[in-house]
Amino acid sequence: MVWSSRAGGIVNIVTKQPLTTPYYALQQQFGSYDFYRTTLDATAPITKDDTLLYRLNVSYENAGSFRDFIEGERVFVAPVLKWNISPRTQATLELEYQHYNDKPDPGITRIGDRPANVPLDRALHESLNNKNVGDRVLVGFNWSHEFNDNWKLTHRFTSEFMEKESKTLNFGAAGANGLLTRNFNNATPSSQRYFTSLNLIGNISTGVLKHKLLWGYDYFVIDDQITNRYGGSVSGFNIFNPVYLTTSPALTKRDDQGYTQSWHGLYFQDQIELPYHFHALGGLRYDNAEGINNILGRVTESVDHISPRGGLLWQPVNWLSLYGSYTENFGGTNSLFNTDGTSLPPESAQQWETGFKTEFWDGRLRTTVSYFELTKQNLFTAIPGDPNGNGRAIGEAISKGIEFDTTGEIIPGWNVIATYAYTPFAKITKDVDPTGGIGNQGNRLFLAPKHSGSFWSTYEFQTSALRGLKFGAGAIAQGQKEGNAGNTYELPGFVTANLMASYQMKVGNTKLTTQFNVDNLLDKNYYAGTNSGSFITIGTPELLWDRFEWSFNQPISNTVRP
Repeated sequence: MVWSSRAGGIVNIVTKQPLTTPYYALQQQFGSYDFYRTTLDATAPITKDDTLLYRLNVSYENAGSFRDFIEGERVFVAPVLKWNISPRTQATLELEYQHYNDKPDPGITRIGDRPANVPLDRALHESLNNKNVGDRVLVGFNWSHEFNDNWKLTHRFTSEFMEKESKTLNFGAAGANGLLTRNFNNATPSSQRYFTSLNLIGNISTGVLKHKLLWGYDYFVIDDQITNRYGGSVSGFNIFNPVYLTTSPALTKRDDQGYTQSWHGLYFQDQIELPYHFHALGGLRYDNAEGINNILGRVTESVDHISPRGGLLWQPVNWLSLYGSYTENFGGTNSLFNTDGTSLPPESAQQWETGFKTEFWDGRLRTTVSYFELTKQNLFTAIPGDPNGNGRAIGEAISKGIEFDTTGEIIPGWNVIATYAYTPFAKITKDVDPTGGIGNQGNRLFLAPKHSGSFWSTYEFQTSALRGLKFGAGAIAQGQKEGNAGNTYELPGFVTANLMASYQMKVGNTKLTTQFNVDNLLDKNYYAGTNSGSFITIGTPELLWDRFEWSFNQPISNTVRP
């Protein structure tokens, strides 16, 4: 389980859990640009009565790139052990280990109001000073107990430890003649993170009302340290005629950094089933967050925040639901910094949403149409060319628009997924720059295209002679978007097309799947995004990759049990 929060949402990623039915899968992928990835997924009961279960996921990845001086190697191991203590009580222990050895890609820069016109493989960094090597270990334990059919208690504890050696660079815009000043930053960051939560879930009835109640508490700590900091600027590099360093750049020792965030949260939620097919939800969360500068030895920020949420849904007929909701979010204290070294204020957000959902053909085709209004405060934006990669906070930004998505099976074997977002209003509504001016107020919000959407369709043959054969095609489209908060340059819109074909067949008790994909079929040149400063990410050219997976749901031999 990996837990993270940003103003605008909370992500709770749950790892694959053990199964009572034995299952084993071996997958091999090959792709363009020297991409190789091997994965193993195995799960089965350890005891005959299914009291103890295990699951093991292992992967190895080695990848090159269409860009110069970019490569990566990753190893991942994740064992999980589950103990079914009783029909109403369970406990799970999980571990994750990841080792990575990457040469990351900062992308390209801009000239004037457009991305620099350089070859796709052109590197603006140095092979001698480009490194991201480290290890990550996560240990998690969770348990739950059902008191009866209506009341349940859950508890989770997770700790995460990360250490790495990092060699990166920052840059601003290049001159019209291609000259670029690059700022190198080398360090050995480390981080310790601890998260725990306790939830009580209950179902009660009050007259004709049915309540699903949630009481909870969580606590989150992040302790970040950055030591062995070295930095310096090197000018004279020309993006049109690059001459790379033959020796490592001469850098200056910088002060260490250390920052600790602690975050307490209390919350309550009531989900109510009302008469006449109405459903209501209401909740409240209280946060207390504190930031400590460990180098200075003092509290830099202490914030209390109350976030309400609520919603109402009406289902007048079984295929139609009308809904409206309001939610607030608080991002906690911030480990990002201003140019003067002070921490940035915490992000917060408020969102209104209303719309309708439909379900046809026994739920096989589902569609949602919604209108949203999202307001964010203290949104981070990078400062182009800052030697330390620092940024500043935007006072307020508002985006409004319409979203549409549909997914389902039109006829047996034919599946469709389609999405579209229209965001005509996405502006920075409040901003004060470091000199006291209005800053970027009134500008279009960066990386927010007015139009964006995707379409994907697959068809799997249903006749016995061709059963298991599947074909698919799709497209991803985005309109033009601003590259930074200053609206000083733009990323053009793009459309990419994708194809796939797969075949699945049974071999005894096993299943063999082969799949071939072509991404960016027309080999379009496009720019995927930015860091809200001058780093521009180049979209991947035409990419071919294959996947082979062998899986089976029973032990290979009745006499062999893992």
